[in-house]
Amino acid sequence: MFAIACYDGKILCVDGTSVIRKPISDISTIEELVVAVQAHGHWVLQDQYENTLDLESMSFTRAVITDSLIVDRHHNGGIVTIRRDDRYLRANNNDQIDMLAVTHGLWETFRFFEVDLVRDVMQLMRNQWVRKSTGKIADIDFSGFENEFLMVDGCRVDIHENFPFINYEKDLLKEKGSAPNSIIMHLDEWKPEEFLLYNPVVMYAFFGKGMISDQFRVSVESLFEIGKFQGTVLIVTNNSEEYVYGIINKKYRKDIKIFYMNAIDQQDYVDCRISIFNKKFIYEYQPFLYIDLDVVIDLPIKNFLTKLVISDKCSAQVEEERWVTQTQSCGATLYADDSFPIEDDAGFNGGVIGIPSFQKFGRYLRAADVMMRKYMHIHGRKSIPYDDQSILNFIFRKFDIFSGDLITPRTSVPAAEKIDFSKNDALGFAHFWPCIYREDRSLRMKNYLSILRDDDKPDVLI
Repeated sequence: MFAIACYDGKILCVDGTSVIRKPISDISTIEELVVAVQAHGHWVLQDQYENTLDLESMSFTRAVITDSLIVDRHHNGGIVTIRRDDRYLRANNNDQIDMLAVTHGLWETFRFFEVDLVRDVMQLMRNQWVRKSTGKIADIDFSGFENEFLMVDGCRVDIHENFPFINYEKDLLKEKGSAPNSIIMHLDEWKPEEFLLYNPVVMYAFFGKGMISDQFRVSVESLFEIGKFQGTVLIVTNNSEEYVYGIINKKYRKDIKIFYMNAIDQQDYVDCRISIFNKKFIYEYQPFLYIDLDVVIDLPIKNFLTKLVISDKCSAQVEEERWVTQTQSCGATLYADDSFPIEDDAGFNGGVIGIPSFQKFGRYLRAADVMMRKYMHIHGRKSIPYDDQSILNFIFRKFDIFSGDLITPRTSVPAAEKIDFSKNDALGFAHFWPCIYREDRSLRMKNYLSILRDDDKPDVLI
């Protein structure tokens, strides 16, 4: 079963009941492909439903089809011509095909590609990839696809040497699987390089209404406007979609994914940040960034996210004079019941948490969820002080998967008494947790976002 590429790299695709030619970048699903299938010694062209193309009407709907095609291979088999008797299949300049040519030239030549290879190239195109050795998003050029190669960061990549890289189920014409978390491609035909999927998601836990809604709105707007974030925003909430979307600016709604969780008590509100790690859908994203509602993003974060995805550790903001072995908010209760050798027991704040990859760290995060449920079952639902923050401090340190180096220097904590916090203080994340009263916190966040926007008249702190 083969996809069919024309001389200019465009692929034969189904358009209703007929056939058109499309650039591979314009194909949204593998099910659009027209495929060449060999059966009983003859070739036919089919759609995903195994309907055969009638070469007289150029449609898939004819009741009885008696056509069969002959495929002639040229140039060591890389180039093929497709004919019925003395007529050749031809690619027209209007992106259609016909069977009118009596001789073959450039317009009558095609290449056959395995369907799973085309699927892989489509997956590659749909996503961005960070080259691990440089920490930069790779520049991938598909213009050479018809000649069986791609250009990656200016280096030639033979698609037959590097793909397929995804394992699918047997039915090749069904869209199964997702892009892998990492791939290795051989540049200049032999130099191995690892590329990490860049499909970032930022998560908020948004429960309740009132002043908390103001913080949520400001934080999300700062993420898109100041942080210039491009990716998915996952909102875990007990609010209705109508309520959530009513808070968010319309232009950002296409990037929002709402995941409903019912919440009754404090443990529901905060420990959802742990239980989300057992949801399968979250594993298609990387890197993962959790942000508290009282955090303002005050610098573009793409460079930070590309650094996060290649990191070997999870990260958060280390807090001074907070220790996993001694401080309840950093897991001391759990540590007292299950101590282990630890060289660096500095605790961290759970307001901004970065996870490079669920492929790499998922088992530890799932262990955190299982541990939380088991501990609460034994000791009571409210038995873990500071809930999710304690749990992650304990898990990250026990399995040695934490470093504060990435997030700590990028996080500022405006002191409650400092009212003149300005854009000169911007590090990336401004966490307004010291504000005791929500009204004060919301207003200060609004003020700061106004300053970042260069508004002439920011609100005055009362």
